[in-house]
Amino acid sequence: MEYSQTKQKVILYSLAVAMVFGGTGYFFIKDVKAYWLGLALGTAVGILMFLQMAKSIESAVALESAQAQMFMTKRYLIRMVVYLVTVFASIRAEHINMLGTLLGLLCIKGAVILLAVLNKYQKK
Repeated sequence: MEYSQTKQKVILYSLAVAMVFGGTGYFFIKDVKAYWLGLALGTAVGILMFLQMAKSIESAVALESAQAQMFMTKRYLIRMVVYLVTVFASIRAEHINMLGTLLGLLCIKGAVILLAVLNKYQKK
């Protein structure tokens, strides 16, 4: 599978996982609007951080080993700060549900696992 095609599939699957979480949350969460806002925030940040990581990897390939390691470490720390700010913002804002934000951030991970499982069974 082509690289850009894989990125697009991961993003689409991430949105699909978010929709599943959103639909499920409709039945279990009292303040659905806040939950969906949190889910949208988390999913958007997760996708943006996924794209930033992909761009970082593309840039690091051209660097020497020590430079690439330092470059990727800096980018990793930036991503972690963005995740922390996102979670902190969802804790502080009463109109954004923290559970929705956390699930939204996890959507990209679920999408990657889903893509790996589907690729494995499609090859058989």
